[in-house]
Amino acid sequence: MRADTPIYLQVADDLARDIAHAEAGTALPSETELARERGVHRQTARAALEELERRYLVRREQGRRSLVARRLDYRIGPDTPPSWTETIRRAGATPTLRTESLGPRKPPSWVRERLAVGNDAMLLLLKRLRYVDGELAGCSDSWIVDELVRGLHQRLGDGGSLHLTFANYGLTPVRSWTRAEFVFATPGIARRLAVSGRPMVLQLNGQTDSARHRRPIELTTSWLRSDFFRVIYETTGDER
Repeated sequence: MRADTPIYLQVADDLARDIAHAEAGTALPSETELARERGVHRQTARAALEELERRYLVRREQGRRSLVARRLDYRIGPDTPPSWTETIRRAGATPTLRTESLGPRKPPSWVRERLAVGNDAMLLLLKRLRYVDGELAGCSDSWIVDELVRGLHQRLGDGGSLHLTFANYGLTPVRSWTRAEFVFATPGIARRLAVSGRPMVLQLNGQTDSARHRRPIELTTSWLRSDFFRVIYETTGDER
């Protein structure tokens, strides 16, 4: 052991190297097993596993062993479509969507301003859960200008792609604005994501416009689990 580095960090660094090429979902030793293997106290083993969790290298769930985590590159850029399902497929995983609710609601002022609708306007609010390879990885709220997508309930279905549905309406959807930031999950978001406490999550705001009609279509706020994703924003020299 190196005297200049806390023992739990040395154990964590060794484990990080050991699991660098392990498959996602591979189980790590329990705290008791790790303590015995490394010749350290159980509290030290627990601290090492917690350190790997902070680095998003493992995922720990109550009543289960620590599992090797797989973080996907969630790319946003001029050459990527404003589509959750397509972004996840390009990252090499399988996306699934489940609709929680869809119906008319009165939007908050900031949504009205971005979508250029009046103070009395009603929009469709689509609330969804987002899964990656069968695991709950995010949730989203989408405010949609319903006059552009009459009959959306029937055409979208429970798990249909919103981007593809907009394209089928002939709207030619394009990304017009994106904002990404880390935030602490609110109690409501934590419940939807089925996580304990108030963990840091990736909050993505994105606006989709119709290139054909030259007007906004929808505004989505997504909350993604930080242990599932690395958000990568790419630009080109041609952007102004």
